Amino acid sequence: MFGYSPDSFRQLCHEFRCSKKPEFFITPKHGSQIQPKKEPAREIIIALRKQNYSVYEISEALQEKEIKLSPTAVREVLREEGFAPLLRRTREERPEMPSPLVEAVADVRAFSMPTEEFTTACGGLFLP
Repeated sequence: MFGYSPDSFRQLCHEFRCSKKPEFFITPKHGSQIQPKKEPAREIIIALRKQNYSVYEISEALQEKEIKLSPTAVREVLREEGFAPLLRRTREERPEMPSPLVEAVADVRAFSMPTEEFTTACGGLFLP
């Protein structure tokens, strides 16, 4: 019966009979079709993708223009406009981004405590 198991159909009939105002055909309620954050940025997103910007780069460029859109929202706009995802870039093809600095590792064996007090630029507790 319309893809329902007999027990499911029986349950639907029961709920229909017990309802105070039964409705035969319920019209689905659709949410807002307007996306107030995405619409003003749509043209900028398209222009940046035509310059081969990635979703993350577009999102960062929009942040600089004080338009807050996540990479997911940018991806949705591009999908709606028919853009395919970019292929994964090699490290050389990616734009220069600041990366974490690798600092020297402290060797505890080289540490000596000449006095009982010393000053440091950071707080903490040292227990010998």
